[in-house]
Amino acid sequence: MYILINFIFIILLQSVWSLNIQCEILKKLSDHINSFQVLQEQPYKPAFKWHEKQGLYRSDIRVNFFGSPAARKLRNGELTSVFDNDMFSTAWIITTILESNLYGKGAPLLDQKRLQLALEAIGSFRDKNDKNYLKSLIRSFWPQIYNSTFDIWQQQPDNIRNVALSVEYVPWDRIIKLLSDLKLEQYIKYVEELRKREVEILDAFSIPPDFDDSYLNLGLGAALFRLKSKYPFAYQSWKQNNTDTQNLIKLTKKYSYRPFSADLNENSIDPRTYFYARGFIQQAYRENKSVSLISTWIQNLDEQRKLKQKCVSMPFNVNNVDVTVAANSIYGITSGAIFNVNDFREYFLKNQELVPIYLNTSFFISWTISNNFTARPDLAQVYYPSTYNFLWYASRTLFLIESELKKFYYFNKIGKYEEYFLDFEKLENILIEAKHFLQDTFETAVTRFLVNSSIQDGRNKTFFRDFIGLNDTNIFGKQESKNDDSLFSTAQAVNILIATWTYQCPKTQSLKWKPNAGNGVKFLVKKSVNWLHRNVLCGKFKPLNSFFSGSVKGFSTLPFWYPGNLVQFLNGTNVDPSKIDERQINDVIYAVKGFINEKEYQNMLAQKHFGFDTPLDFHGYNTKENIFPFWSSAPYTYAVSLLALSQYQNLEK
Repeated sequence: MYILINFIFIILLQSVWSLNIQCEILKKLSDHINSFQVLQEQPYKPAFKWHEKQGLYRSDIRVNFFGSPAARKLRNGELTSVFDNDMFSTAWIITTILESNLYGKGAPLLDQKRLQLALEAIGSFRDKNDKNYLKSLIRSFWPQIYNSTFDIWQQQPDNIRNVALSVEYVPWDRIIKLLSDLKLEQYIKYVEELRKREVEILDAFSIPPDFDDSYLNLGLGAALFRLKSKYPFAYQSWKQNNTDTQNLIKLTKKYSYRPFSADLNENSIDPRTYFYARGFIQQAYRENKSVSLISTWIQNLDEQRKLKQKCVSMPFNVNNVDVTVAANSIYGITSGAIFNVNDFREYFLKNQELVPIYLNTSFFISWTISNNFTARPDLAQVYYPSTYNFLWYASRTLFLIESELKKFYYFNKIGKYEEYFLDFEKLENILIEAKHFLQDTFETAVTRFLVNSSIQDGRNKTFFRDFIGLNDTNIFGKQESKNDDSLFSTAQAVNILIATWTYQCPKTQSLKWKPNAGNGVKFLVKKSVNWLHRNVLCGKFKPLNSFFSGSVKGFSTLPFWYPGNLVQFLNGTNVDPSKIDERQINDVIYAVKGFINEKEYQNMLAQKHFGFDTPLDFHGYNTKENIFPFWSSAPYTYAVSLLALSQYQNLEK
């Protein structure tokens, strides 16, 4: 008996010791994240003292140089990045920390003052061209500035704008000499191009507000609602300043993509979208089903014709469908409806069009994943190259529905109700259908992808990596992958697997494995957590990620090389593509309108477009000539790691 008591005591002591270590790591991660928040506004000073907006967390614009050690330094360096004041990264960091409180164990609470600073910063990104903007949920990616000439608010990355307006301070010759000294002459042409076209490039960033940021804002509100007992002031602040949920629904309907519509504003889409999505559209056509998908931009062709000259312009003058935007939007709708955020459920259920858009977009996400993005992730994730990030965004909806349905059934059984479950039955079947679309895909195709992508690092550790640093070389020119996004990718892989294979127990609030979760999945999660636990704070790996990018990743991703059947100038005049010169291309609408049957589309693929063949294959993001900017945020890497480790700690083993 004495031996047995001692044995139990030792086991308990080891358990407490392990828990203390885990909590210490979570505390350090929280401190790391806090260190990246701007607590005092920093003004821009030419040439490279960046403006830093109070309340935001650090986000950097970088360029995907790859190859030699010198190229890696250019990609990863502090002096070769631009601080970006965007809403997206900060909203995700805050959301992820809140979810660590909701689903994890041991994650520190957000400091109330820091949270309020972040929410005020996010609130400043509301679309000021909306007459009711003080109550609107619509958000822009970058800050807006007022243009008195056109009486309009224009969105731009302010530090890129600052450089463009003080271009005389940029030491171009020194930059070119540095590249030459580093034997990186292949990049000089990009610097020369930037030098010549700085203002023109700036115009390309003058984008409209979007559904991605807007529905991220709604999802953030849902998280604050659920944690209102812990963050009462933050929730009330968000609730009072985001009351116009009806307008968000109205705009979602207005700007959704409907290829079978007769309206050019609804049936026209970026040729890159049609290229990868056409199988889904053709299937719907054969089955005589409608298609209505959430698009990226809150703008249509008629508005583009008027607003382009006022510098509120969709890239390439036409809307697109990005599956990551779709995933974020679906989660925003799901959480807004489940928790009835500012009466969102009521308006959602009353609307005869939004429910089909929601279900159709959910099915489209599942179809895209199951069909391997039709081998073109660069087009399907046109703004968001990280597949791990996209899959986590989509898996959150599956996890939320699974957990909330179980909670609803449990409360029904014991006769206890929470306020937001009032009239929940009206929503139940819609959620079950959306869950059906996502569940099989994540339990099969996504899990298979993660198993096949995992990399062993010793006996009991596994990690994941994406493209940053994948094709780097050593000083002898031999490939030596640096895995600079492995912390982020591994954390997100853990979050995806947990979201796919667990649910939150309504009684204990712990995470429980689904009955069909196999030992292989559980072991993969454990090994990935082991690797993350060992490496996330050791300094060996960079906390880089690619949470955002421009829509063009190089020559092969320009929309003009893909089949289209609408070629017009902005004034509505049809034009022969062969008659368009380079100076006119910015004023051209090139799109796919309506439905094109596959036989006709194959004939179009065999033709040249604007003088070039259609690029049929994806060769990865690190290919010669494909140098592109991407957005990276170190605190976002630490935030998703905080979520992964805290959730694992809350998982019933």
